[in-house]
Amino acid sequence: MNNTIILNAIDNIKEYFLDMNVKKVYLLLFDTLHFPVPFILQSIFASAIVRKSKLSISMWYNLFISFLLIFTGRCTIALLYHRDFPLIAKPYYVPTFLAIWGIVNFSTHDIVYRIAKTRFFSLIGRFIIGWIQVRECIHGVNMGSKNADQKYSKIIFSAIILSSSEIIIYAFANLKAREYNPRVLFRLILISIIYYVGIYEKERITTYTDAYFQFPDMEIYKLILLGYHLLMYLLDSLIFGINDSITYLVKHVEKPSE
Repeated sequence: MNNTIILNAIDNIKEYFLDMNVKKVYLLLFDTLHFPVPFILQSIFASAIVRKSKLSISMWYNLFISFLLIFTGRCTIALLYHRDFPLIAKPYYVPTFLAIWGIVNFSTHDIVYRIAKTRFFSLIGRFIIGWIQVRECIHGVNMGSKNADQKYSKIIFSAIILSSSEIIIYAFANLKAREYNPRVLFRLILISIIYYVGIYEKERITTYTDAYFQFPDMEIYKLILLGYHLLMYLLDSLIFGINDSITYLVKHVEKPSE
């Protein structure tokens, strides 16, 4: 009985991926809910990144920074747009995060963290973080654009808060990580602007250009932006290497004692 269920599940998965097309890829990447899959993946790799970023930080500080990375963006957006506070409206968020953080930092023989920092999973984690950053970027633009009277600057600000709050937190915490650095912030700002122009200003721009330039369909457009962001992560990994860790570490030069 159990074997039949497993075989049927495998057949369904095979059929799904063999019948894959652009529409299905788009739905899989952009039209799924933030919880559970993106949230869980983000929590795993964010917790691992924080732990590797600065080995000298205490566990409580580690937990605090990891918590901010996961929740700052959505909590800020909730306050900005007078939405339900996510930590209250979705009470399963915090327990799920705490469980994942605990597993990453206190698993038997540290197995989860050791796996997460291997070269293969480091690269996979970088792509997952990049995918979530673009998702949040697009979600921020869409949310800000729902109000016709919304200012352009506030729309872009919404996208940056959702997708890049981790980078801002890292800067203030004096931590270093390739996934959360100023270059990534600039890239996400650029993606926010390009997405806003392509989706919400395309009719006006097409009129001015006499329809010589046509924006692609929404699905293709989002996939192109995601592909660009992930390609930059790949080039970064190829140029600078992964060095057996999720992040690069800044060498600390001890000052000679006077």
